[in-house]
Amino acid sequence: MTKKWTVTQNVIATLLQAWALFFIYSFTNSVFSRMGNAVNEGIVGQQQISYIKMFTSYNAYYLSGILVGIGGLGLLYDKKWGWITSLATSLAFMMFMLSAARTAITDHDNGKTGGNITSHFIEAIAFAAIAVLLTLKPFRTKYQPSLLNWLAIAGILSFLLADKHLFGQ
Repeated sequence: MTKKWTVTQNVIATLLQAWALFFIYSFTNSVFSRMGNAVNEGIVGQQQISYIKMFTSYNAYYLSGILVGIGGLGLLYDKKWGWITSLATSLAFMMFMLSAARTAITDHDNGKTGGNITSHFIEAIAFAAIAVLLTLKPFRTKYQPSLLNWLAIAGILSFLLADKHLFGQ
């Protein structure tokens, strides 16, 4: 791999690690803010809040955030499992962002505040670009993915999406 592609790999790894930190922090802050608002408005009582139940409801997001950070770290140190995890979680976050944009559009059509639809699309495009970069020939040559590796990527992606849609919010 040339120096240009090594730098590209390190930039992608750093971006994924930064995203992991930002995502876990902002998602946790959002969940606690919503729960605080629900308590302040009297919708639920403080005793009714179960942090275990909240974690189990949102475990797909937390697991994705942790995996993208681990994948970025592995990619930074030229590990094949880092490449596999980075590619799978980039695709997962791309799908999460497209799903969030779709939800924001439908909520906006119903008169609710839909959030920033444009930012979800930009994030989805950024993760799609990362996934495309990670599948280019220099990365495939370096990591030499086998059929089992591609199945692992599909398995991670399927697990995260099934967990989000079947067990989470």
